[in-house]
Amino acid sequence: MKFKLNHINFINEGRKIVYDYSYDNKIKAYFNLKNPFYVLYDQDVSQTPLSLAVIPLLANIMPIAWFANFDVIIDEIDETFYNSLKELKAQFEKHHPKIKNKGNLIIITIIIDNFSTLIYK
Repeated sequence: MKFKLNHINFINEGRKIVYDYSYDNKIKAYFNLKNPFYVLYDQDVSQTPLSLAVIPLLANIMPIAWFANFDVIIDEIDETFYNSLKELKAQFEKHHPKIKNKGNLIIITIIIDNFSTLIYK
């Protein structure tokens, strides 16, 4: 079973991130394509690297993936967040050992983002 992030879109003058994704029929109970996941900001964030823009989605979807046992497939992720996500899963596993080795994150590229260039005004 899998969830795949197809594309990240910045709309509403860059203030809204909308995630285009697909998933297997067996896990459709966890999603509502009529109301897809999005994030709103009070400023333009359209210059945010995709490796960082994916974070709000993953922060919400990965705990579901661990417990429902489906894989999440993305193109890229920030290395710092990826390492934090691994640590978070380890903490979840301490309290919920049944999720060990379930709900994998499959990534094509891990990016080392330079945060000094990501200051928004």
